[in-house]
Amino acid sequence: MLMSNKNLIYGVLFLMLFNVSVAMAKPVKKRNVAQAANQTVCTVTINSDDEKKLFTDYLSKDSRYKFQELVTGQDNWFDEACKSGVKCDVVVISGHFAGSFFGSSGKYLSLSELESKSCSRKCGGILENPKEIYLFGCNTLADKSPDSRTPDQYYRVLTEEEGMTRDTARRIVESRYGAAGEDNVNRMRRVFAGVPAIYGFSSKAPLGVDTKPVLNKHLQQVSEGFFSHINDLEQAKSRQPYTVESLAAIKNKNLFELYGAYYKSKGRPNCFTQTAGIDSRDDVADRICKIRNSNNSISARAANLAVLMNSDTRLSYIELCNDFFNEISLKKLSPEENIAVNAIRNNEKLKDELVKVVGNLSFFLGYQYGSLAIQLGAPQSVIVPILSKAFANTMNDGGTLEEYDVIRSLARFNTFHENLNLKFEDFKQDVVWKSAFAVASIGLTETKNELIIEKIISLLSTGDKTVQSQAAIAIGDLKISNPTAIEKLISGLNNPNYFVRINIINSLNYLNVENASVVQAGLKTLKSDPNDEVRAAAIVLVSKFKTAGENGLIQLGESLKDSSWKVRKNAADFLSRVEIKNMTIISYLIDGLADDNFYVKMSCESALRKNKNNLNDELKNKLKNKFPEVHKKL
Repeated sequence: MLMSNKNLIYGVLFLMLFNVSVAMAKPVKKRNVAQAANQTVCTVTINSDDEKKLFTDYLSKDSRYKFQELVTGQDNWFDEACKSGVKCDVVVISGHFAGSFFGSSGKYLSLSELESKSCSRKCGGILENPKEIYLFGCNTLADKSPDSRTPDQYYRVLTEEEGMTRDTARRIVESRYGAAGEDNVNRMRRVFAGVPAIYGFSSKAPLGVDTKPVLNKHLQQVSEGFFSHINDLEQAKSRQPYTVESLAAIKNKNLFELYGAYYKSKGRPNCFTQTAGIDSRDDVADRICKIRNSNNSISARAANLAVLMNSDTRLSYIELCNDFFNEISLKKLSPEENIAVNAIRNNEKLKDELVKVVGNLSFFLGYQYGSLAIQLGAPQSVIVPILSKAFANTMNDGGTLEEYDVIRSLARFNTFHENLNLKFEDFKQDVVWKSAFAVASIGLTETKNELIIEKIISLLSTGDKTVQSQAAIAIGDLKISNPTAIEKLISGLNNPNYFVRINIINSLNYLNVENASVVQAGLKTLKSDPNDEVRAAAIVLVSKFKTAGENGLIQLGESLKDSSWKVRKNAADFLSRVEIKNMTIISYLIDGLADDNFYVKMSCESALRKNKNNLNDELKNKLKNKFPEVHKKL
C-alpha cells in the first residue's frame, strides 16, 4: 500500500512537472515564432514604382512582412536610411542605371556612394543584411563581355533617350565596353557583400511597365512560399563562402524562365542574371577598402594598391589608382612614403598598358589615365600628342557647358597645361570657332600656338555676341597682351552687348597692361557706359593705374554719386585705401556718409579716418555739422 501511494505521489509530481515544463516551453516557442515572423522588404523607388507596388500587393496580405521605402524628400536620403538602423531582408531598387541609379524622382544613388558606404561598414542593414537584392536597371550586373548593342548604339541611348550629357555618356560607355575600369557586376558583388542572391541585368533591362507582367507572374507563383524562400537564403548565407554547388542550389529558376520568355518575345538574348555578394573576408575587397580609407597611412595604402597593380586584372582598378595618385599629388611625401609609392611608379607593365589604353578613350577619361601614366613615369612625348588630339576632337563636336566646366576644373592644376600642345590644323574651322564653349575651353589650355591666338583675337569682331564674349575671356586666360589684342579689346568696349563689354573690362584688368589707351578707355567706360556692372568693373580697372592721375582720382570720387550702389561701393572701397589731398574728393566722401548702402558708408568713413589730417577747416566744419558722430570718431 505504501509503495502504491508512493507511485501515485511520484506520478502526480511527474505530471505537475510535465505541465509546468510545457507551460514554460510555450512562451519560448511563441517568442521564436515572433522573432522569425517579421521580414522587411525595403524599396528604393527612384524611377518607376511598378515593382514596389507588385511586392506590396502580393506580400502585404501576410502580416509577417513589413515594408520600408528608403527614398524620402531629403537630399541626403540614403545617408539617413543607413543611419535609421533599418534591417532589410529584401531590397528592391527601381531606376535607370548608368553608373548611378536615376529617374523621374529626381533622386540619384551612385555606385561610388554604395561602394563608399560598403567600405565604411556603416550601412550593413541595407547592404549586408539582405538575403535577396533586386536591381531593376540596365547593366546593373554587366561585365566586359560583348553586348547586343554596339558602343555607339549605347551612347545614342544614353544621350537621346536618357538625356545624358555627352561627357557623362562617353564615360559610361567606356566604362562598360573599355579595357580599363572595373565591370558593374564585380562592384555590385562588393557592395552587397555576403548577400546570397543578387538579381540584375547584363544589358538593357525592361522598363517598369514591361517588367510588370514578368514580376507579376513570378510573385503570383511564389508569394505563398516567399517567406520560406527567404529563410532558405538565410540558411545559405550562414554557410559562406559560397561554392558553385551552393549557388546552383539557390538559382532562381522561376525568374530565369520568365525573363527568358520575355526576351525571346522581343527577339533578344536573355540578359537577366543572378550573382552573389562576395565573402566579407574577400582579399581584393578588403584591399580596395583599405586603399580608399584616407585614415590609413599613405604607405599602407600604396602597399595594398601595388598588389592590385601587379595583378593580371590591374586595369580593372585603374580608377582607384588614379584617385589615389590625384590625392597624393597634393601632398609632400616622406622618404618612407616615396618608397611605397615608387613600387607602383616602377611598374613597367602598368605604364605600357596605360599608354595603349589612353589612345582609345575620349578626352576626359583619356586625360585622367594619360596624366596618371605621366605621374607614373611614362614619357610626356608619347602621351601629350594623344591627349592634344583627343582634346581637339572633343572641341570638333562643338563644345558644351559641361565639357567647359570639366576642363576648368582640370585647369586648376599646373600639369594640365603641361600635358597639352595644341595644333591649329587639328580643329574644324567651321565648328570650333563658332562654339562659345569651345573657344572658352581653348582659352583654359594656355596654348602658345600663334595661329590659335590670332584666331581668338579676330573673334572679338567677327563672331556672334556669345563667341565674342568668350573670346574676350579667353584672351585674358591666355594672357595675350600684344598690341593687336589690346587694341581689339579697347575697340570692343563699343560693343552693344554688355556681356562682351564686361568680359573685356575684366580681361584688361587681368592682363594689367598700363598704357594711355587702356586708362582712357577705362575712364570713358566709367563715365558713360549704360550698364551698372560694366561701370563697376571699370572702377576696378582704373583704380589699378597711377597714370590715371588727379583727373582719374576725381572721376573716381564723382562715382560716389553714381546711381548704382555697386559702382559707389567699388569707388568708396578704393578711396579708403589711398591718400587723398584733393578737397573735392574729400567732400564727396563726406556726402557719402549719407549713402543708403552700409558698405559705401563704412568705406567713406574709413577713407576719412585715413585722411583726417588732410581735411581743411571748411570740410572739418562740414563734417562736424552734418555727421557729428563720425567727427567724434576721427
